[in-house]
Formats: sequence, C-alpha cells, structure tokens
Amino acid sequence: MSAAAALVAQAAALRAQADVLEALAATLPGAGGDELLGVAECSERFGVGRDALKGASERGELAVTRGVRGKLLVRRSALEAWLESKPVRSAVRGEEWAA
Repeated sequence: MSAAAALVAQAAALRAQADVLEALAATLPGAGGDELLGVAECSERFGVGRDALKGASERGELAVTRGVRGKLLVRRSALEAWLESKPVRSAVRGEEWAA
C-alpha cells in the first residue's frame, strides 16, 4: 500500500470515529444547541433582564444557575418554554390576545 493510500484509509477511519462521537454527543443532556445564556444574551435575544430572571427563579418558574464567576446562566430551551408559558393579556380588557 502506498503512503497516499494509507493516508486516505486513515482519514476514512477518523471520519467514521468522528461520526460515532458526534452521535454520542447528541445524546448528552443539553445537546442540540441548548446553549447557556447570560443576562446580556437573554436581554438581547428575548428582552428579558436580570430582575425578570431572578424573579422567575425565586418563584420556581425558571431554572437559573450561576457560572464559575457568579454570572447568571439559563438554558435557552428553558427560557423559551418559560416565555411561552406566559400569556399575553390586553391592558384594556384583561383578555388574552390571539397569537
């Protein structure tokens, strides 16, 4: 076997190992793009600030954790689920708005 053929075979084996590792990683908790967001990201992407996050956490509505340096962190999927659980009400009539 030539050196080039050996390298091609080795590359194919590495690609197969990478596929297996990616499949395993997809089964881990938090996989699938469920990133941890800080307060700045929550505010930018969803319009939810520090006080709202802390209040939801204190009421047991949202799991908020602290990072190694004390930064508030929340999973994107948990934040989205929490926001979807909050009905929008009309300030005038107190009725829910149709989505």
